[in-house]
Amino acid sequence: MSPDFEGRVRTTGKKLYSLIGGEKPSVFRKEFWAGRTLEWCMRDEGFKTEMFRFVDVFPYLNRPESVVRHMQEYFGRPGLQLPQALRFVLEHAAPESVAARMMAMPITRNIESMARQFIAGADAREALPALERLRARGIAFTVDLLGEAVVSEEEADRHLERNFELLEVLDRAQRSWKPLGGAAGGLDWGWAPRVSLSVKPSALYSQFDPIAFEHSIDRAKERLRPLIRKVIRIGASLTLDMEHRDLKGLTLGLYRSLLEESEFGDYPHTGIALQAYLKESRADLETMIEWARARRRRFTLRLVKGAYWDSEVIWARQRNWPVPVFTRKHATDASFEELTSLSLRNHDFVTHACASHNLRSIAFTMETASELRVPAQRLEYQVLYGMGEPIRNALRKAGLPVRLYVPVGELVPGMAYLVRRLLENTSNESFLTQAFHRGASADEMLRSPAELGSGPGPAAEEGPAGSAGPPSAQAGERAA
Repeated sequence: MSPDFEGRVRTTGKKLYSLIGGEKPSVFRKEFWAGRTLEWCMRDEGFKTEMFRFVDVFPYLNRPESVVRHMQEYFGRPGLQLPQALRFVLEHAAPESVAARMMAMPITRNIESMARQFIAGADAREALPALERLRARGIAFTVDLLGEAVVSEEEADRHLERNFELLEVLDRAQRSWKPLGGAAGGLDWGWAPRVSLSVKPSALYSQFDPIAFEHSIDRAKERLRPLIRKVIRIGASLTLDMEHRDLKGLTLGLYRSLLEESEFGDYPHTGIALQAYLKESRADLETMIEWARARRRRFTLRLVKGAYWDSEVIWARQRNWPVPVFTRKHATDASFEELTSLSLRNHDFVTHACASHNLRSIAFTMETASELRVPAQRLEYQVLYGMGEPIRNALRKAGLPVRLYVPVGELVPGMAYLVRRLLENTSNESFLTQAFHRGASADEMLRSPAELGSGPGPAAEEGPAGSAGPPSAQAGERAA
């Protein structure tokens, strides 16, 4: 990189900050119930724990008295910061009382409303108006049908059917959509399909397990083949999402195996996600690039920080295994920048999707692409639906291609996704929390990971090739 590269990154980051213009993410607006709830979560760790427990069981509470009883069990202990009226009801109202029943109704509405903050609709038809509003603002989307780790083949079949229904609805709708960016030929910005689908491999086969590696890939491909055929027929794109580390090798193997089939190998609009918080991701990306070069394949890389940090750490410690993720945030950010550079240097075979709310990471991506003269069609920026609206709007004002990752699904499968989003938004180290809730300065937020890693405190964790450093409360920036 050129000698002034770091200075250019900070300058670009400050320009993006200026485009935000004081806008605040909707999840932190205290006039909304979700904003007040997140405020309580960040103020009181005990309340945060009980809130996640309650959200986890909420979809199964189908009677008002069940809602109130669980709230009393979870939130009734002394010391939690609660509104006075709510505390009075929790302490004095019997679950079967009229007062308790009256309290249960708005609680139910508010939990469902909070879920809809991050989920566009229960199905394709319900989500379509939200998707079309995004396109009217010049923003593309990729849809993810909620549901992962299916437990039966019947459930996997239903999930596949819902994906076909989704593609049918979106295909009919796209016939009236004008391409974004004023491009001709039906492709957004001149190079990207208007319909984009993201799929979690564990929803394709109920026994998707690395112990039966080849068998799992073969069975998952049986369901994936007709889906990608439909994707190709309607001119859409397909990305395989990355889940827990246990399934990483299977997911990468599934993608490569499918694209090695002659029927699909020439289709240019498929991709894979990689998680920067995993120490193995550098090696995984190198393997993917070597594969693409040898097979003359092109793939899209959706690069995220990662969404399962807490569970990866807990599972590793339970099993007495090495922790597979970076345990300090600056190390994850350094990994993200390293992987970004590697991906963009290989733009002949990789289309890069920068999936982050972190303006430092975004500015680094922009300046690296400029330094390497990456063609415009080899790069886009992705943001999560319902989060980081100021970030996405700043990117649009900067004239960059922006795509929102939009979950669609029912409340029950949506709860796991909701908890992950709540964890992100209440983490002390999340970019959104620090920049928009705690008011950290642009200069502070745009410091390089190398600078942060050399500061005072515990010994800096090594880069992507190193071993795990001491555990800390990273717990944030998973997809941000």
